[in-house]
Amino acid sequence: MLLTHCFIPDNFSPDVMTFDMPAHVSSHCVIPDNQYDIADMPAHVSVVSFLITSLRRDDIADMPAHMPPLWYFGLIQLAHVITVNYATINPACECIVYQSLGGTEGRFNSPNFPQFYSKGIECILFTFIGDVGELVEIKFTDFDMMYPDANNNTCKDYLRLFLKLNRPEINENMQHNYELCGSMSTLQQKTFYSKDRSLIMEFQTTRPLSQQLTFFKGFRGFFRFLDARQFVSDGVKQSGTMCSWDFSTSKLSGKFFSPLYPQNYPSHSKCQYTFYGQPNEGTVYIQFQNLQIYDEGVDSCSKSSDRIAIYDGMNSSQPLIKYLCGIKNQEEVKSTTPYLYIEFLSDGRNQRQGFAANYTFQHKSHSNSPSYSNPDYSTTTSE
Repeated sequence: MLLTHCFIPDNFSPDVMTFDMPAHVSSHCVIPDNQYDIADMPAHVSVVSFLITSLRRDDIADMPAHMPPLWYFGLIQLAHVITVNYATINPACECIVYQSLGGTEGRFNSPNFPQFYSKGIECILFTFIGDVGELVEIKFTDFDMMYPDANNNTCKDYLRLFLKLNRPEINENMQHNYELCGSMSTLQQKTFYSKDRSLIMEFQTTRPLSQQLTFFKGFRGFFRFLDARQFVSDGVKQSGTMCSWDFSTSKLSGKFFSPLYPQNYPSHSKCQYTFYGQPNEGTVYIQFQNLQIYDEGVDSCSKSSDRIAIYDGMNSSQPLIKYLCGIKNQEEVKSTTPYLYIEFLSDGRNQRQGFAANYTFQHKSHSNSPSYSNPDYSTTTSE
């Protein structure tokens, strides 16, 4: 099947809370340019299309009988949920659109969840649209889909994630970033982030053979629209580099991140973070708030291809303080000099989220010397 555009008009307006439609509707719905007044809807829109403003859970009982509450997609007071089926583009694809009201959040789930989803779902596109300057975070709390084929390890029923979109639309030529199936225990990661303001999930299931229902529940999760500015490093990016930064005492404290954070860091990364304090006047204090570096199951981070190396000076020729990898929270590092050098490396195999860290240039009277007794930091097992 060709996956075609799930097109969102340029003049898409967020004036009405909800425009929702059950999954079995086959006629397409056109979003008017105004405030979605039903009287202004084109004649070809199906009669079962239903417009609700500020839909609450208590309103479900008041829905017409032909709108089964199984297709209620959760916490939609906080974001617009619009189901659109553009038959003129591809009659197989329907779109469930969650649009930000500014830093909003809510829930999403597959049809019928927590009951079994149906076979033969041609294409449902869950489309998340943030405001300018926002990113999308999705986190799965439940995941139960058909396992990959044992012969070729491919998913028959799948949920594909498109994370690197410039606009909230996809076509048959676009490559997905992840294809998910199986269970929560088999997912290598449960939380995903968009690169820009849009994220799309494509849900498809195999056609029915003998029975209409599968024996799998599908998926459920939470979404949030995040301010992208909180993930910008406070230093000065070195010219001509992708991820190397300089930090000086012009800003005594701040934050820095692995490349693409909060998305997974790219393969073959080589990033340097250099901290320049005032000579003879202090030290550098680093606190890693989140550390998720693929560690290959090694017993020492010095043996890991993906790792952080921290040196007590301005470059890698200075004494090594420690290596870091695996999953850690609240990891602290202090220099003995006014300078600190951090190098982050990754190979071409497995990527994780990376790291988020804070730095502070401290006066020497407030600093304690770090211990060099065990520079090979032991790893923990990552998800």
